[in-house]
Amino acid sequence: MTRLLLLLCPFLLLLASADAQAQERPNRRRPPRNHLRRPGPPPPGFGPPCRLGSCSLTDLVDDVQEAADTEPTTETTVADNDASTTTATSDATALSDFPNDDSFANVKAMLEFAAEHYDIPLQLLMATGWTESQWSQWNSAGTVLIGGHDYGLMQINKDTWSGTYDWDELSSDVRVNIHAGATILKWSYDYAASKGYTGDDLAKAAYAVYNGGPDAVHRPWDTSSAWRQNDLNFAGYYSGKPWENNS
Repeated sequence: MTRLLLLLCPFLLLLASADAQAQERPNRRRPPRNHLRRPGPPPPGFGPPCRLGSCSLTDLVDDVQEAADTEPTTETTVADNDASTTTATSDATALSDFPNDDSFANVKAMLEFAAEHYDIPLQLLMATGWTESQWSQWNSAGTVLIGGHDYGLMQINKDTWSGTYDWDELSSDVRVNIHAGATILKWSYDYAASKGYTGDDLAKAAYAVYNGGPDAVHRPWDTSSAWRQNDLNFAGYYSGKPWENNS
């Protein structure tokens, strides 16, 4: 018996050592890949140059709030999900003139309107919406599409923007969601342009800011970034224009 215990001791010590090492290893989780998630809200005090000077997250939200206030709310002309209501045409003066549905044709028309209304390159806005949700406001169960803390077609982050938008409207109304996304994307586009980006690189940088905050403006070229996959997804959709195959 004593000899058996002596023979087993090295084996038991090896198991104990392996168990101790396993407990000491940190529980590392990789960020999701090839899926629609945001790295989280930008941290307070990141200091992007709003208007003419540097500013905090509060100033960024204030900038977007000013733009948000210029768009009428949805308490206007369209009866929600009314089958008799057709997609608004060039006569539309606000997103609220469109039906509240995420059918392909209606979303395409709203994005075209929003790109012109907010002075955003159409391809950038369409690719951003496609990357975030493939132009879907609701899931197959009929509830708002949620990815982490991001809601709806443009995947608006609740942690950052709940004080700027009515969250019930943003979740239940695709027009409000597109308005919010276009407003934030416009700010992101202008910010990326202020960093000297042009052409397709400007589009990539603008999406990175939209997805990850101002600190992510150089992320598409940062091969060490764990979140760069989001930018690669966008770049593929931006160049491939998959929505053109869905008309």
